[in-house]
Amino acid sequence: METSSRMAVDSSFVKPKKARSLQSGETLFGWLFVSPMLIGVFILVLLPIPATIALSFVDWKFMQGWGGIDLFFN
Repeated sequence: METSSRMAVDSSFVKPKKARSLQSGETLFGWLFVSPMLIGVFILVLLPIPATIALSFVDWKFMQGWGGIDLFFN
């Protein structure tokens, strides 16, 4: 008898399945709501940073080639 009382599950720890699907639906809706902003930040902020760094090393005399670090010391 003692083992059966140990195996009893407290119902307060079991979440109903409906609450899980509601929570996952809210999570999906949240990501859909935030995704345009995340895409905009990626395109408008994160992509120009490496592009600016790369373009800062280009010799702009009719784009004759890669100027390198010498552009910063002349």
